[in-house]
Amino acid sequence: MGETVQLELESQSDRLRALRRLRHMIDTGRLSRFDPLPSERKLSATLGVGRTTLRGVLQQLSDEGLLQSRGRRGRIVANFEKRDAGWMRQAIAYLDPMFDLRDCGPRDQYWANYVSLGVAQAIRSKGLHVVSLNARGMTPADASRLAQDSPAGVIVPEVFTDGRETLELVQLLASQGVRLVVYGGHVELDAYDRVTSDHEDGAYQLTRHLITQRGCRRIAHLWAKPTTGYWFARRQAGYERAMREAGLMPMSPIESIPLPLLEGVIDPADSRAVFEASTRNVAGHLIETMMAREPVEALMVSTDRDAFAAAAACRIFGKVPGKDVLIAGYDNYWERCVERNFEPNPIVATVDKQNTRLGEELVKLLLDRQEGNLPDGPQCRSLSPKLIVCDET
Repeated sequence: MGETVQLELESQSDRLRALRRLRHMIDTGRLSRFDPLPSERKLSATLGVGRTTLRGVLQQLSDEGLLQSRGRRGRIVANFEKRDAGWMRQAIAYLDPMFDLRDCGPRDQYWANYVSLGVAQAIRSKGLHVVSLNARGMTPADASRLAQDSPAGVIVPEVFTDGRETLELVQLLASQGVRLVVYGGHVELDAYDRVTSDHEDGAYQLTRHLITQRGCRRIAHLWAKPTTGYWFARRQAGYERAMREAGLMPMSPIESIPLPLLEGVIDPADSRAVFEASTRNVAGHLIETMMAREPVEALMVSTDRDAFAAAAACRIFGKVPGKDVLIAGYDNYWERCVERNFEPNPIVATVDKQNTRLGEELVKLLLDRQEGNLPDGPQCRSLSPKLIVCDET
């Protein structure tokens, strides 16, 4: 009973620390090939863990081929040749985003890059090494060598940014036996351990806020075509669930052409021209909704930056944003939007996906898999985002 209680009390971090320390002793030659391991009692004292936890560590290293059982005589070091790759077994690698940073505006750091930041912070907090992989420069030979180096695993903070390059790389690494955890909700990722933001819950929270706290009854999504991202369908599902729970009829999404980014426009005069063109574009798609006998009372845009052109478009129809039409954003970066130069902030509420926390959860999932704490088969952890009310005083 004592060992059972101790197993329950010893944390996963204790086991991981003991695993790293024992690997380090082997990798650095402190325990050479064919050396017998000290007794369990001595190892428990050296590593600072209970004997039940120690036995799990010894079994894992035996499964990896580093230790060999000699029956009642204990275990010996079996594979000294793996020492050169030892430090990589204490490292977690992650793929740099597939986009070229020269093509990114300052806003991008508040999106996928913050997932990468959460990954790096969580890895360092565990005392592990962080290895950044150049996704675009990786070849099949590189993937094979990475598998031979036996890192603790590879984390992919963003799978789809442009095309299918990252997915193909994920498939290549998996074929080499590399332990993977990926971020995203695309159906192609169902075969892997993954973490995703719960977009359905985010849209549900936002819609419920507009209904219960703002008194809105006619609420519609406004987003850019093509709506190919998995998040659009999930957000629409959350919106429709909240509407039906309130006894309201969901509205069909209002689709517009994608709005251009303003970060890359150097001349302020050109930025204003681009913003005004975006406003006219949105207004053209809002005519039917705004001129209806019962006009829309709230618009939910796909991301914060689109809220400003939507607000300016509402003014064309004589509607005051924040009064006649409420506008809800998504992603929670409205304070940093360049579009604020041309339209006062119209957003009453938005959703924060908590990207840093998503990155931390990617690392946690990987370590849980490494330590054998997960059932067989790919696991998906969906994290609920946080509702942000922007106009509270």
